[in-house]
Amino acid sequence: MFEAYLTLSDRELIGTLDFYVLKTTQDDLKKNEVNLTIPELCKKAFEGDALVISTLLINSIIRKTDVTPQEIMQLREADTNRDEKKIGECFIKIFDYLKELFEVCFPTEEFKPCVDDDEALFEDEFEDEKDYDFATMEYMWITYLHRNDFWETTPKKYIEQIQIFSKHALKNKARG
Repeated sequence: MFEAYLTLSDRELIGTLDFYVLKTTQDDLKKNEVNLTIPELCKKAFEGDALVISTLLINSIIRKTDVTPQEIMQLREADTNRDEKKIGECFIKIFDYLKELFEVCFPTEEFKPCVDDDEALFEDEFEDEKDYDFATMEYMWITYLHRNDFWETTPKKYIEQIQIFSKHALKNKARG
């Protein structure tokens, strides 16, 4: 459901972009002294930043496919055979994979919590300038929604569930 597929050297690789993948990618990039917020990380991926793309590609695939990072790189290299035309085709496949991944794992609209201004239940954690506040988001997921699978959740599912909860919380508040 929240997956994308990439074929390299006739092997189908499945990936996802859940909070675990996003946080792991962010942490891996920090090890290389690249400090990015999640929105910046996403933007850099679509700007063609090779380090961000490769880190995101590897983390998203190893999350769903039983493969090592080295095997992914070997598959990519075997897929291209060092042929310039095939290298270009491979990068197009990777960009298509990332595009599909973002389409299925990220919301299509801005996060607009269904609460009144006086007593906002939730802050918008998805503004471009701000990083994701994983601790608060996980707290809300566990405490309000009584779910224990936060790190397996995609941003799209998280926002949908929080919006539904806040909408129903307002209805119950109005009745009470």
